[in-house]
Amino acid sequence: MKGDAKSILGFLATHFDTITAFYRTQKRENVIVKETFFAICESSDPKINSQTLQEYQIVKRNPNGDFEMPIDYDRFVGFLINDFKQTLTDSLENQSKGLVSLFDKLKDTANDSNTIIGVINSIIDLVKTLCADIEKRVEQMMHEQLELKQNKEGKYNHVLKIEKINYWTKNHITPLNAILNHHHSQSIIYYIRSIKRYVSIQKETHSVSQIRYEFDKLNDQLFYADFNLQSQAKRITDTLLPFIDRIKTESIIWSGFVQVLKDTKAKKEISFINVFRKNRFSPYNLDINIAREFEKLKELPPIYAEEPTDLKYEIFWHFDKQHYKAKLLSEAPINNFMLWCYNTINQEFSTVDKDKFFSLTTLIFETDIIAEITTQNVVIELVNFSIIAPLIKIENAIPQIP
Repeated sequence: MKGDAKSILGFLATHFDTITAFYRTQKRENVIVKETFFAICESSDPKINSQTLQEYQIVKRNPNGDFEMPIDYDRFVGFLINDFKQTLTDSLENQSKGLVSLFDKLKDTANDSNTIIGVINSIIDLVKTLCADIEKRVEQMMHEQLELKQNKEGKYNHVLKIEKINYWTKNHITPLNAILNHHHSQSIIYYIRSIKRYVSIQKETHSVSQIRYEFDKLNDQLFYADFNLQSQAKRITDTLLPFIDRIKTESIIWSGFVQVLKDTKAKKEISFINVFRKNRFSPYNLDINIAREFEKLKELPPIYAEEPTDLKYEIFWHFDKQHYKAKLLSEAPINNFMLWCYNTINQEFSTVDKDKFFSLTTLIFETDIIAEITTQNVVIELVNFSIIAPLIKIENAIPQIP
């Protein structure tokens, strides 16, 4: 390949629109036929040199005279313009199969260090690709949502908005809901957490120190992936779903209103409220008798309001370390510290969120508490959040020296 990296990047930047046209042509037709190739070159602005394209290997010529963009440039351009060759469903299906296959291979591998390291690196690459793919798709939806909100120059009418959110729901949100359902044994998040449980044991117990290091590296990557997927799900829940619900509600309202206008019989029988009348000049009734209106108020029977007895009030959270530490010590020994934290909060509050839970877990760092971390794991389900934590046992506290 002729040309250095900076020259090639400069060439790509100068002629990016033309190169994108090659990319879209190849995506649509699987090849860039020679007539189309030279037509795009001829209409390019600024003019592009077809010989330089081939020297930089941005395109290659086939034996039959047609052209194609190599896979590396094809992926690079697709990445830059947020274009996806596969639907999210197909992409996730392939990645799920790959993840399961690699996990099975990892478990079946004996003590061949090179094979284990190779499989671990393959899992890390696949998980990174999965997270990047989902993050890009969510980012694309966020960008499109912003465009719909701003709707500059009236580009999107209500029908186009509905088409767009239906596309999001079918091609992005529904598949994402499926892979993030950790209760479903076929979801990617379930596979990731299953692998993480296996890896968290291997990184502590494997006989080879180098392999323990590689397992520890994989364990960190799986933790980041789990966190990243939950973060993307939260972005959808907090931002996209309310927007979609608002658009759908508008659709129901407008559909009903249009139906009323189309219905001839309804138009005769329905008396529209003042807001739709052309002769509405003032919101005030100039003939009103103020004194009489006050007399009406006097005649109204008394109104009594009873407070419902089934209301549950959430107590403001204040982490009283000394209080909970005393409770922990009084109940020691404890076989499952994480579960104790969960149950303690659950006794006082209607929900157990991560802020309360992690505040309580800091008790383990108290110097006068003896903790034993085992190789087993426990799963704790919090509000919109789940964690996989080691099974920790709390022994009796170290006696205080007077």
